[in-house]
Amino acid sequence: MNADLEHISIDMSDLTLILNHNISFNKPVKWDASYLKKNNTHYFIPYQDKSAAIYLPDHASLNDHIKKMIINSEEMDSLFIKFIHDNIFVQQIYFLDTNSFLRIYPYTDIYQYLTQPIELKSLLPYQKVNQRPFIEDQSYWVETPYTDPYGRGWIISCIEPVYYHDEFIGILSADIPVKNFLKKYFKDQTQILILTDNKGNVICTTQPGCKQFNIPAYRDFSYYKPVTQKIF
Repeated sequence: MNADLEHISIDMSDLTLILNHNISFNKPVKWDASYLKKNNTHYFIPYQDKSAAIYLPDHASLNDHIKKMIINSEEMDSLFIKFIHDNIFVQQIYFLDTNSFLRIYPYTDIYQYLTQPIELKSLLPYQKVNQRPFIEDQSYWVETPYTDPYGRGWIISCIEPVYYHDEFIGILSADIPVKNFLKKYFKDQTQILILTDNKGNVICTTQPGCKQFNIPAYRDFSYYKPVTQKIF
């Protein structure tokens, strides 16, 4: 499990290096007014195969700077696809800039979940690395599971700050549903496997482990709809 997490961290650092140095976010662009659609809460792009979804709150001014960010960040899509392919535990990866512009892969029907305006920069991943330095071969983590606003359940996140010409422009976050680890490591019905923290508290165990140590089985948290509050 640790090797899987370390692999994600290394790949995130490498990907952020590419974003920091190989994408010209300020390159002039040709803007087509039909590129974005708009509803009463945000701008979005219709579904396209093998492309990310984008989200821009209605209150954000669609100025030249944001237009350049939207178009030039399209280069991220192929990088996101490869990252998801190489890291099977990662369910989604996204870029969120300082203007609340979001590019997220795989494509997510954001309007289905964010029916009310929400300040994405107030959520844990952005706050974790806002204005913090990028350090090669090192990533930041949200280690305490929190609810994914896009309906993917309880997740942890590997995060990196993104800079352009030494200016902080946003974050890169890879989200990992806790259930993905449960499926791989804790579904065995014959072996005893117990995961503890450094204080010896039991975090998770297989069913034989529960029986061996007389650990009562707790009912799973009923996660059946998007949660937009900071709930742990």
